[in-house]
Amino acid sequence: MRKLEPEQWRILGRLISLCGVRARLHDLMKAQDVSPEAVADLSERGLITARLNGEDIALTPGLIKTHGRQTFLTLSRAGDAQRWDDPHRVLRTLGHAHYGLSLSFLLGMIFIDDVALLAREGLIHALTEHDTVDLGDARQPFNGSQKLILPGGAEVWISAVIVRTTRTGQLYCER
Repeated sequence: MRKLEPEQWRILGRLISLCGVRARLHDLMKAQDVSPEAVADLSERGLITARLNGEDIALTPGLIKTHGRQTFLTLSRAGDAQRWDDPHRVLRTLGHAHYGLSLSFLLGMIFIDDVALLAREGLIHALTEHDTVDLGDARQPFNGSQKLILPGGAEVWISAVIVRTTRTGQLYCER
């Protein structure tokens, strides 16, 4: 499955936060600054369901432009499963935390390998009280360890590391 774009994560994020309540397509696109093509792609993948006049429909960019005000979206079962399988979901949480989150909190949501992937993609950065930390090549000595081994052999306590989103990572957060 292709990776979701930031604007697609904003749509999914907003639908997730609505907890099953439907959202008007036009209002959602305007609030999240999303293109019709991105919404149509989510519908094509089966991650969202669209209803027009009480009937499920397949969205196209043309249909979105003509009937966007009458169309309502909800998160599908596949969309809910996507949320739990993709490490990019933590960017929503990090984006809402003004000062960042501790790495120990983040490791309660995803594995260290996923954190390293997000760091290599340039979506998050980490720092301690005194210095920045490169999480791209960091690893734990064993699963559940409270220490993190950094490139070069240095060790740092997981609870001392604060993780924040970069400007690129902020694009994944709903507005």
